[in-house]
Parts: sequence; C-alpha cells; structure tokens
Amino acid sequence: MIKTKLGFTRSIFLKIGILVFVVSTLCVGFVKTSEATIYGNLVTGYQWIKKGNGGYGIYVPKSFNPAKEAVLIFSFGRTEDDRELSRDKIGVYTKIWADEAEKRGDIVVCPYWQAMVISGHQNGEDYYLEILDEVTSMYDINPKKILLAGFGLGGIQAYSMGALYPERFHSIAAIASSPLRDRVMKSVLARRQWQKFKGHLLLVQGENDGAVPLKWVEEDKTQLTQDGTQVELKLISNMVHEHDPKVNPIILDWFDSLRDNQK
Repeated sequence: MIKTKLGFTRSIFLKIGILVFVVSTLCVGFVKTSEATIYGNLVTGYQWIKKGNGGYGIYVPKSFNPAKEAVLIFSFGRTEDDRELSRDKIGVYTKIWADEAEKRGDIVVCPYWQAMVISGHQNGEDYYLEILDEVTSMYDINPKKILLAGFGLGGIQAYSMGALYPERFHSIAAIASSPLRDRVMKSVLARRQWQKFKGHLLLVQGENDGAVPLKWVEEDKTQLTQDGTQVELKLISNMVHEHDPKVNPIILDWFDSLRDNQK
C-alpha cells in the first residue's frame, strides 16, 4: 500500500516536472524568436549581398537602432565598365557614405546599377525595386524616409527611378549629374510611361567639374522647375567631377529639413 502511494506520488511529481519543463522551454523559445524578429541577427558594417548575377552593397551603422525608423540612402555609384561585376567598386562607393551614415544611424544601399545588363531582367528598374523591397522589409523602412541618390550617370539613373516610381521615394539627390542630358533618360521615356517627378530634387555640382558643365545643370534646373519639380542647386567650391564625402552632410541636412517641414 505504501509502495503504491509512493509510486503514485512520484508519478504526479514526474508529470508536474515534465509539464513545467515543456512550458518553460516553449516560453524560452518564444522569447528568442521574438528577439530575433525584432533585432534579427543584425550585422553592422559593410556587406556585399549577392542577388542573381548582380548584387548590392549595404552599410548598417553600429549606431543603428531597430526600435527607431531609420533613413535609407539608396544610391547609385559610378562604375567604370558596364560589363564588369565589380563588387569592390560598389564597396568603395558604399563606404563614401559610411562616416555620415554612422553619425546619423542611417542605412546605405548601393546596387550594382548595371545589373540590368547581366541579371536577365528586362527592365533594370524592376531589379532595383526587388532590392529596395528586400531591404525595406528587412529593416522596416518607411518610404517617407528613403532618399534616392546617385553620382554622375548614377544620378541620372536615380532621377529615372524617381520619375518612374515617385511614390517609392521621398526625394532625389543627383551629384555631378545632368539628368536631362543623357541617352538613359531617352531610353526610359521610350520604354515606359514616364511621369515628371513632382517631388524635391537636389542638384549638387562642383564648381570645377570638367565633365558636367555647370551650364547643363542650370538648364536642367530651369526645365525641371517648369515641369513642376521642386529643384535646388548647391554649388560646391573646389570640387571636380567626383562624389566628395564632404557633400554628404549637406545632402542629408537638406533631406532632414524637408521631412521636418512636412511633419
């Protein structure tokens, strides 16, 4: 009789122990999953993300706060050879933004912007939107906090993206670029239903730029303003045809100011 009671008691305690173990395990698993969902396996610094036959560079600052909406700088850099998948050059260009992005907690993404040639996508813009969707879903980016930017021909690509998908971006900054004077824009016009960009555009131009004459940029500003784009032109002293990192705080202060005024 005693053995039966003792066995019964042990059985009860054993079942209770198993139940406690199972519940605690489930709770721990839930907490870990929750944290992973919010913070993910967050990797800060620069990474190259391969996508199809192309890819993109991404810089996530150490100061990034997942609980706070971040600004996304989606920028097209210059590449020397349309046929070359140069992740090293994309890395160099992405890091041009890195110091200022680190100070502000902003994320930088720089697609290999000739990826349309090698990725099999009929329209390069579709490829860039896939990258944009991937990053914005991963980091929960608000479209009102996306700055589209580019240097040289990359500035023209940025403008064409903004013109085709104005609802996806807040503003555009084109560095050492004349958006209306290139075959890229002509091909965009011929290929798709193009909208005149009605948002804000910042043209950043070096006073000593020998590749893109100031006259072209001023003519673009006049034409785009007539078309309804809100254009500002910033002249940078002692800057040649380059994306000098010293223009980054100017661009991002302009972007922050626009968003602050719209609150």
